[in-house]
Amino acid sequence: MKRTLLSLTASLTACGAASATITFHSDFDEADLASTGLTIDTPNTNLTTIDSGTVTLNTVDQRLDLAANGANTWAAREGAPIAYVASPSVATGEKWYAETQITLADSTGGNTEFDQAGITFYNGVLGGSPGSDNTGTQQSLFVGISDWNAWDHRVQGFADNNPNVAVAATTTDDNFFYRVEVTENGASDLYNFFYKEDAADAWTQFGAPDLAQDFDNTAVGVFIKSHNNNTTASAGFNSFTVGIVVPEPSSSSLAGLAGLSLTFRRRRK
Repeated sequence: MKRTLLSLTASLTACGAASATITFHSDFDEADLASTGLTIDTPNTNLTTIDSGTVTLNTVDQRLDLAANGANTWAAREGAPIAYVASPSVATGEKWYAETQITLADSTGGNTEFDQAGITFYNGVLGGSPGSDNTGTQQSLFVGISDWNAWDHRVQGFADNNPNVAVAATTTDDNFFYRVEVTENGASDLYNFFYKEDAADAWTQFGAPDLAQDFDNTAVGVFIKSHNNNTTASAGFNSFTVGIVVPEPSSSSLAGLAGLSLTFRRRRK
């Protein structure tokens, strides 16, 4: 009986905080790119030409490095590199998330390269446009760091700037953290976006809450896009995590567990 009581108490304590089931995680400390478990989509890896991009595993700094040349990813893919995994499958009303930490190569900020890097969604078809049906419609979006005139945290839709939300970065540190939460909602899923500038910071939400979007989010990954031709933009990703959010129990559920624990205590006497 004591073992049962301790088990119930531990379960009650554990239920007091939100948790997650991680479906993918890498700190990019693997021995080679294949071992990360990511699918790599690089339509043109020749960085001496425009509309190109590469994905490499930096085994010295334990980082996933992405580079692009003139891959603007506006109305078309233009060779931008993406490293992705399949999005988690959840029921209607359930939520999944993706997180990453980014090191942008241009530590001075400003409009030197017009590069943007972060998390994006697409249909997982190699060479396809992010989040689109490959016809230029149903465009996706990204959340991440933007070096477009000035450094800012940004949520931006490809091709239509819908949405387009920017918050100025307040630090010269070039390591930033981003998180997106997706609630399964049928034809149009609901998106919430977050950033922080230090690992110890609390997440700050930005953009409209529960933003409804109907693009294909079969896959989620990290990417970089660049505007200027013949200028190589680069970013390093220090981690990438995808998981399913486990909802916190209701107060009535907690009360029920507490009552059950008390019942076992009384029976033991």
